[in-house]
Amino acid sequence: MSENWSAQVSIKTPAGTLINLRGERGEQVEAQLAWITGVAPAIVAAEAAFAGVATVAQSFPGTQVVQQDGPSWSQQGSQQPAPQAAPAQPAGKTCVHGPMVYREGNGAKGPWKAYFCPLPQARKAEQCQAEFLR
Repeated sequence: MSENWSAQVSIKTPAGTLINLRGERGEQVEAQLAWITGVAPAIVAAEAAFAGVATVAQSFPGTQVVQQDGPSWSQQGSQQPAPQAAPAQPAGKTCVHGPMVYREGNGAKGPWKAYFCPLPQARKAEQCQAEFLR
């Protein structure tokens, strides 16, 4: 497709993925919209699969992971402090949305360890139940 387009539809998924559909005519964009609707379950699965990537990457020495609520092109290449390495974790668990994210912390009742659904906070109502470890 050429760079000459007169019709565009932009879709932002609840996980924050931006999808742009462009065409020289409205019919082309309509066809793309029908196609993207058909592959929407695959997009959701891919978003879930990549949701824990930053957590996994943090466990590798020397890896710097920059997490943002959304991409900011003006901040590309800016220096940010390296995140702390993820704690050692037991064998991974999965839910229907992909590999669960391991976290631990200290609460009012003392230390805790748990696996959480990889869906983003924006989709909290769809998240699976957290699995706390003893």
